[in-house]
Amino acid sequence: MSQPAAIPVIYVAGIGRSGSTLLALLLNSHPQICSPGEMAGYKRYRARHAGLCSCKASLHECPYWAEVSRRMAGRGLGFAAGNWRIDYRIGANYGLWRLFSGPLGNGQAERVRDWWVRRLPWTAGRVRDLERRNRALMEVLLEMSGKTILADTSKNASRAGFLARLPWVDLRLIHLVRDPRGYLASQVRRGGHAQLRPISMSRATGTYRRRFAEVRRVADSMDPARTMTLRYEDLCADPPGQLRRIAAFASVQPWPTWPIAYRSGDHHLLGNPLTYRPGDGIVHDERWKRELSAEQVRYVMARTARARKFFGYE
Repeated sequence: MSQPAAIPVIYVAGIGRSGSTLLALLLNSHPQICSPGEMAGYKRYRARHAGLCSCKASLHECPYWAEVSRRMAGRGLGFAAGNWRIDYRIGANYGLWRLFSGPLGNGQAERVRDWWVRRLPWTAGRVRDLERRNRALMEVLLEMSGKTILADTSKNASRAGFLARLPWVDLRLIHLVRDPRGYLASQVRRGGHAQLRPISMSRATGTYRRRFAEVRRVADSMDPARTMTLRYEDLCADPPGQLRRIAAFASVQPWPTWPIAYRSGDHHLLGNPLTYRPGDGIVHDERWKRELSAEQVRYVMARTARARKFFGYE
């Protein structure tokens, strides 16, 4: 009996406030690529963005997601806009999640842990259910779009590692990064969302370093030809050039033209409020230059030196 064909997946890993929603819109504008935006972390998304689809309808009322629910039910899987149940989270609380599926800080330890999680009676069933639900949702989204490649911009490294281990996923990993000064300013500001409180510089720089290490561990475990690094600043400065890089990396035809109306069309993405804004211009956010003091800049440059140098930020 022949095995089903692998599903081509472009996974965008990295950290928030780094342009992942912009990249999701651009990817979804390609005739071969379907991107629903952030497939994992729906509960956090609902808290931040009032549960709106990029079409501005509630996810509970959007006809597109209603059809997704109907098709998932046809496969014997319950699927509600408020509960996708596809996140790679094993365990009922944060401590168990970190133990069974979260980052451990060591690639070898994570591989040994994942081997056991797939075999222990009380976790193996959960992993099989996650695999089944993820495959079904990916197939439904591609069927509905008529496209052949799925792009997931969930960003977290644990999900990237989960997908990399699935034999039916043909994974390509894009590590999306941003100048730590821009990330720091954005995190301290936190975009003005009432649900999100500004956070300290120490916590923001710590998160930047930790996420860098987590994604690099996954990338280093993969074939180098199937990973690429994309800087937010390069994407904003030269969109057509960076899209040509992505097309070559994903083995698809280049985007037909530039500029492209990447916000127009039938988008149904989960991301930040960028998805609701009119116009197709791309503006590089450099507010950190006026918002951060010289002392803050020196602090973030010192605290993120290893990651900054790896990505070429001087």
